[in-house]
Amino acid sequence: MSKRDLVDSVDSEQDSTGLMTGQPELSVGARDRGVLFVLGGPRAGTIYPLDEPVINLGRSPSCQIPLLDEGVSRLHARIMHTEDGFILEDAGSRNGTYCQGRRLLGPRKLQEGDRINLGATTAFRFSAQDRAEFHAIRQTLELMIHDPLTDLLNRRELDERFVAELAYACRHGSPLSVLLVDIDHFKDINDAYGHLTGDMVLRDVAAALAAELRVEDVFGRFGGDEFALAVRGIEYTGVAALAERLRSCVEELQVNARGEDLEITISIGGAMLLPRHEDVASLVHEANAALYEAKKRGRNRVVVY
Repeated sequence: MSKRDLVDSVDSEQDSTGLMTGQPELSVGARDRGVLFVLGGPRAGTIYPLDEPVINLGRSPSCQIPLLDEGVSRLHARIMHTEDGFILEDAGSRNGTYCQGRRLLGPRKLQEGDRINLGATTAFRFSAQDRAEFHAIRQTLELMIHDPLTDLLNRRELDERFVAELAYACRHGSPLSVLLVDIDHFKDINDAYGHLTGDMVLRDVAAALAAELRVEDVFGRFGGDEFALAVRGIEYTGVAALAERLRSCVEELQVNARGEDLEITISIGGAMLLPRHEDVASLVHEANAALYEAKKRGRNRVVVY
């Protein structure tokens, strides 16, 4: 039935008082999509749509739902979307997976409102959604973790991903580097050409940098005209080469404002994870010192400690 037919049908079923005598019921979509709301733990308040056939939960950054709770195993549990619904099972975790207060001894079909507990503090609430609700929640999640101007990860999400990357590197003894990227003389661009041009430059630089990176690289907007990048599994020479490639790709950008070609360059400072780094903050602090060294040497250059 078309929208017009529906309106005509509704109009014909009004009595002389204008009240509905047989208003048709509106169709409600099947609640066949799942969502996890994080109730407790390091990522409390986060929403996770269950939009893949198998969703892994655990401390490993490779899990679709990475958890920073120390009581959670690397691969702790999984949720499978089957024809029968959403099935939760433990993945051989050290501390077990609990649903409605009971430890799982085998697969369990999730019901609306089920509470899931993993580790010491991490807790979820499961909810079944219809298509419209699920779409709205996905949009909310995108707004929560992405910078609206560049569509990169925002600062809050970057901070959490960096903590997960550091934990992974420490557990596996693998290389980890942080690069900080700053657009040279960005204030002068804003002052001379206006903030709309400044926004265009930010978007163009973000897109150019993102195109050079791997899927596993964690990249986002650090704030203002700065970007940050965590690079996993690459030794010093490879990181320095990557940073130089990023600098070069921005230098080659063609950005036009008011009929003028703008010269856009970036400075990059980086630091590799060493035993002296106690946490993410100390690693970022050293990368920031390298960035200021790059600026002091004349900008449009790379310094990696």
